Amino acid sequence: MRYARGWTNLDAGDILASAGDDGNVILWALDEGKTAIPAFGGDGVEDKEVWRPKHMCRSSGAEIYDLAWSPDAMYFIIGSMDNVARIYNAQTGMLLNIYASRSHHFE
Repeated sequence: MRYARGWTNLDAGDILASAGDDGNVILWALDEGKTAIPAFGGDGVEDKEVWRPKHMCRSSGAEIYDLAWSPDAMYFIIGSMDNVARIYNAQTGMLLNIYASRSHHFE
């Protein structure tokens, strides 16, 4: 995993996005109804959170260099080594738009 960016929004809920060198973004939702199970011999679960995968957003497979949220957490954008920036809907995981550059990758 190269990036992990979180967002808290009363309307959209808590969302975490993780992006990696494989070109994929996984959106995670905070699962408030579950509690973490401590590892054998580990500490308690007082300060632990449980996140569940919400969506997997597949891009071209090019390495992702950056990820940023819109101010309302409804969208996010990724920049990757294939010289393309992609905008996704964070609630559905759908790709909305693509911007390409001929000269360099987006960061």
